[in-house]
Amino acid sequence: MGGKTISSEVKFKDTLRNTELVFKYTETKSSNAGGGPRGISIYLKGAQNKKAYDITPNPHDNKAYNKGQDAFYKALGTALATHYLQNGDKFPAKLTEKWKGTDYKMK
Repeated sequence: MGGKTISSEVKFKDTLRNTELVFKYTETKSSNAGGGPRGISIYLKGAQNKKAYDITPNPHDNKAYNKGQDAFYKALGTALATHYLQNGDKFPAKLTEKWKGTDYKMK
């Protein structure tokens, strides 16, 4: 079964450097089948700083995820990119983001 892998980007305007920063993120799966565990990987385009996270709890347990996967990964990608920019250009070791009533831990 297994559908498409979600992969997209979030953009931020860096007014200090007068440039646009692009963060690329991708859904990660332990297998290509069904509702198993998920993760997310993210990096700043043009940098060698890819970071991967496991996500708990399983987002498939949230009914909103099953029809809103793009929005879910965009929310997590945006949270990770925001943390990166606010904390000395470093991705966090772990981060929690609330989405549709559930706290998702990325570590």
